[in-house]
Amino acid sequence: MANKPGTAMRYLVDVVLRYEGDECTIWPFTRNDRGYARTWWDGKLSNVCRMICEKVHGPPPTIVHQAAHSCGNGHLGCVTKRHLSWKTPQANVDDKYVHGSLRAFADRRIF
Repeated sequence: MANKPGTAMRYLVDVVLRYEGDECTIWPFTRNDRGYARTWWDGKLSNVCRMICEKVHGPPPTIVHQAAHSCGNGHLGCVTKRHLSWKTPQANVDDKYVHGSLRAFADRRIF
């Protein structure tokens, strides 16, 4: 059964952005093939963590900065705002090594 239009965005505003805890909040809607939260926004499928990071921390310092997870559970759908910060791609990969979450992508080919 499909969600009503706007359901994911209401969840984002009413649940995710209001949550002040430290536990991972798992996105119950669309995720990409790597497990990261996605939703339709402004006519395109968008990265929810990037949207949250921008709302909480302002725009990324550069266009290459990524919304990185301090919990290491972005690939499991975590959208907790306290876990997100802007990091360079290299710093994000370094974190994935520390968290052990880089293994989640080990079976994928990168060209």
